[in-house]
Amino acid sequence: MWFSCSAIGAVTRFGIGYSAQLEPNEYDSPDQLAVPQFDVTTELGRKGSSTLDRLGALALLSARDCLADVPSLPEGTGVTVSTTVGSMRSTLDYSGITIIGPKPWNVPPSLFPNTVMNAAAGLVAIRHGLTGPNTTIAGGKAGGMKAMSYIEMLTETELLSACLLVCAEELTAPRQAWAAAAGEDPIGEAAVALLLTPGEVADREFRIRVQQGERAADPDAAVVVAGAAGVKAVSAAAGHVVDVEEVFGVVGSATFGCQVLIALHLLRTGRHPRVIIPFPDAQKRSWVEVEL
Repeated sequence: MWFSCSAIGAVTRFGIGYSAQLEPNEYDSPDQLAVPQFDVTTELGRKGSSTLDRLGALALLSARDCLADVPSLPEGTGVTVSTTVGSMRSTLDYSGITIIGPKPWNVPPSLFPNTVMNAAAGLVAIRHGLTGPNTTIAGGKAGGMKAMSYIEMLTETELLSACLLVCAEELTAPRQAWAAAAGEDPIGEAAVALLLTPGEVADREFRIRVQQGERAADPDAAVVVAGAAGVKAVSAAAGHVVDVEEVFGVVGSATFGCQVLIALHLLRTGRHPRVIIPFPDAQKRSWVEVEL
């Protein structure tokens, strides 16, 4: 099933806001992988900003950028967020208070909502009035592609007319420590929002679909993989291969969104009629196809 993307929002190391002129160049230093500094209150307003964590802020910024010029949304538009474990920092900070705080029983209740895995999805839905299915897919690097399959299922069962897909990951001290222990360096952060509608839309930015089964060699297509393992898994006959981690670093659950940004750049150069995004696990026979 083809989905048309009619709007894109992005918050990456290249700045806040998506631009069709974005040239996703490789980074020179791990210090370049964080989103440029911003003031949450200035960007999102005072309401709720005092308790907003990093992941929630990134998700809200990408959603705002995506929907800023959308005149109206279909009734029942849903939101699906790709995550790893939600905000690792919020969870550990809250847990830490209950363990080492001077009064472990006296935990600020306003901090708790950020600890649940679907906090970002709730924030986005409330702020933009999205009344359709509200879902969080915890899949790490594969989260975005799993979310695409989930959105397709909801569409086929007529539970969804359109969906805002948000792929977000934060760069915080707890995540840095976890990534270093797992050997995933250097890490970055990003949030990418895509407004998806099933079928063809005349003024779309691009169209995208999930494919299953054995993928035939396609020398004309570019392939956007995630990590060295992804590069090794791609056949030499696949055409031009780009590693998303060489541009954005290890961005966890934001991987798929960043892959789409690179895919759009490759398509708009006119050198490739389509771009393939393989599932991160090479043993799973599924991939995403992107065309203008």
